[in-house]
Amino acid sequence: MKVKVNLTKEVNIEMYKHHDKDVYVQTELKGKHREHCLCFMNCKKFTPDDRENNCKIANTVFKNCVEFGITTPVWECSQYETCSEEKTSKVVWRCPQCKSHNILTEKRPNGDSYCIDCSYAEATKKFVSEE
Repeated sequence: MKVKVNLTKEVNIEMYKHHDKDVYVQTELKGKHREHCLCFMNCKKFTPDDRENNCKIANTVFKNCVEFGITTPVWECSQYETCSEEKTSKVVWRCPQCKSHNILTEKRPNGDSYCIDCSYAEATKKFVSEE
């Protein structure tokens, strides 16, 4: 759908499933939150694969996003600390449906892992591994 946001600009809005909810997004911005979020810019405290030790702020923002069906990039943060070295994980999973790297490898009750961005669920081996 096209939405007129002012007298001179129209944007495309699309709906998709995110955290099991129907959400709306500007098509041009879908999946771009990581490019803008300070957490993903090498913050020492950001460990999303280890929620127990993850930044308290990041966990709270994520919980809020899941509860309300929103996506919230962090633009400013009083607790940001950069790592001296780039953090890398051994295996990066990519969703075959939406190409997101936002894969939750904690299993759903049926044993599947799932993509946080589009809710695509499969056994982890179905996600593409990028080492």
